[in-house]
Amino acid sequence: MRTIAEEILKLYPDHIESLSNISITYLLTKQYDKGIEPLLRAEKIDPTDVIVLANIAQGYKLKEKFKKAIAYYEKIIEQEDEQAIKFAKVQIELLSNKSRSEK
Repeated sequence: MRTIAEEILKLYPDHIESLSNISITYLLTKQYDKGIEPLLRAEKIDPTDVIVLANIAQGYKLKEKFKKAIAYYEKIIEQEDEQAIKFAKVQIELLSNKSRSEK
């Protein structure tokens, strides 16, 4: 999947789906920083894309950077996708206790 996404990005450097696909391959292999990097690039292209925002939040959650994850879930709440908003609110509630103990 990463190879295909990289080839697409050579032709379409702002292709958000390919940036997301690359990030997922890194997140699944616990290379969290490498996974978050293309998502941050995708966020610059479309800061309202709730899938990108949720994947960034997930990356930070996996890194145990709970405050950053919550910040991205809060960005989702600012959007108009009701299903995404419900999901983000649940995630914030789950992470709130963890973020208090974060260094």
